[in-house]
Amino acid sequence: MRRALAVAASLSVALSTATLPTGALANPHDWDDCHTNIDACTRIINAKVENAGNQAIAHYSRGLLYLQKGEYAQAIADYDAAIKLNPKFIEAYIARGAAQYRQKNFDQAIADYTEALKIDEKSAVALTNRAAAYAASGKYDLAVADYATVIKLNPKDEQSLRHRAEAEMAKHHYDAAAADFSEAIKLNAKDVAAYAGRANVLRAQGKSDQAIADYGAAIKLDPQNPQYYYFRANARYLVKDYDGAIADYSETIKRSPKFVPAYVNRAVAEAAKNNYDAAIADYSKALELDPKDTRAYYDRATARFAKRDYDGAVADYGEVLKLDPKNVAAYENRGAVLVIQRKFDEAIADYAKAIELNPKDALAYARRGRALLAKGDMEHAVADETQAITLDPKNKMAFYDRGNAYYQQAGYDAAIKDYSEAITLDPKFTDAYVARGAAYAGRGDYDHAVADYTEALKLDPNNAVAYNSRGVALAVKGDYASAIADYTKAIALNAKYASAYRNRGMAYKIKGDQDKAEADFAMAKQLGLTN
Repeated sequence: MRRALAVAASLSVALSTATLPTGALANPHDWDDCHTNIDACTRIINAKVENAGNQAIAHYSRGLLYLQKGEYAQAIADYDAAIKLNPKFIEAYIARGAAQYRQKNFDQAIADYTEALKIDEKSAVALTNRAAAYAASGKYDLAVADYATVIKLNPKDEQSLRHRAEAEMAKHHYDAAAADFSEAIKLNAKDVAAYAGRANVLRAQGKSDQAIADYGAAIKLDPQNPQYYYFRANARYLVKDYDGAIADYSETIKRSPKFVPAYVNRAVAEAAKNNYDAAIADYSKALELDPKDTRAYYDRATARFAKRDYDGAVADYGEVLKLDPKNVAAYENRGAVLVIQRKFDEAIADYAKAIELNPKDALAYARRGRALLAKGDMEHAVADETQAITLDPKNKMAFYDRGNAYYQQAGYDAAIKDYSEAITLDPKFTDAYVARGAAYAGRGDYDHAVADYTEALKLDPNNAVAYNSRGVALAVKGDYASAIADYTKAIALNAKYASAYRNRGMAYKIKGDQDKAEADFAMAKQLGLTN
């Protein structure tokens, strides 16, 4: 799941009042209007009849108005003037810090809040704002320290408890974060942000069930807030409550119809239930809202692949690569689909691009080796699988595929060695037992071949290939009755298994049962086997 919404700490700015400053000489109406009207403040400043203190107040008040309009350069210029006129004007330092913060000039903001604290070391506004600036610049330890000072000054400051919790969470100090959120909830049982914050902590700790309960509490307090449904949906997905997740994503979408991640994540939940049509519909809606969402294209390709819509999957991976030409996974996955479509040259080109982007990509080497194997280029297949093994010595499929390449070249001893490595890495690797059995048979060791086919059948009693192959080995050993039994089992598992009919026919013929032999040969021919 993805795209959690960050909870930003808010900044406080001390606002000017409408009261007439002491000893004011300018027009009283201008002073009355200065807290809402820039021109009124300008007239006071330009009149130049006020003392330094009052002139500073006029600059400060005008600066606040510029700050509210987002005109930060003008605001800062006024705060500079106010501070020059009154170096102890703590509110001007705080306001200038806020203007710097909103421009993401966090170091300058911290410097201003620090100056304010030199004037009043117990200023809660300066402390909380500096803490927010520390947190925004990734200095979480300093942020926690400032919030701790504020909380010491006022243990019932639930907002600072929440913000300290957020800073602790950023440090992955989840227990401390949960404790602060819990304390905030004790102070105010309706603190919806504290419930949501604690839920985020619990989810990060892997306590999804408890997180779901806290998100539920947040929803009860604020049922129209889409993010709480979204977060609860993510938590429900983690505990495999896909229906609950889908329901919550739907509630998110009702409240925020253009929130792309809700469509994408609902699609993921639908895909987890194998509801690929619904998943594809949601990915498509997400792309309608954001045509540059590579994740939606990538995941829709996966869903289309699951539906065996290989052309659609290839097209979607292509869109991913238009938007993100360095997406190695998209090249790898498109290559895998192209192999299924038997477009080996195109697949090999995709794997080559993945390797160019990441020369240590063991998976790309392994998959390219498999494509080369399917194309019949055994020499290069062996080279690629060898490189994959060098990069990832625990890649069972690389050993298996290299074994297949050796087998195709009649290199039975080398094949057996690789299949054995694959089995060591995964003792339940059925296909490796079947392949090793074939390699043993290839070098005439039918006892070991029968043993491997038997082991494969213990792991997968419905493996028709293993029955047919064991039947062949048993027939070579002269045990035609057992061979016929194995062929019959293979046919029962796959009624269209032509070679099993032919092999059984040969066994019947050797045993002198010509009618059954002819019947099996006829069925093999009917299924397309001509020799």
